[in-house]
Amino acid sequence: MKKARSLVRRRPGQQRGRLTPLDERARLLELFDEAVAGGAARYKVAELVDISERTLKRWRSSDGRVTEDRRPDAERVENRRPIAGASSPGG
Repeated sequence: MKKARSLVRRRPGQQRGRLTPLDERARLLELFDEAVAGGAARYKVAELVDISERTLKRWRSSDGRVTEDRRPDAERVENRRPIAGASSPGG
């Protein structure tokens, strides 16, 4: 588990939600599976590596393969509605 924990340890100032490269995902999932096969509880392993169980599930396709991050290809929707009470430009 030390190996997996060192892969995901956040650096100072690093936020959640960063893009995780495919090779890193594959390594983490391999270590996760190894720990679970060794008898560790899924939720405990996820907690130790500081990744939610939901994220670990999302990283796999229905056939068990590791998936790439889909966020770079996601359609972006901009919210252009004015905020109530916000001042208008120039006034």
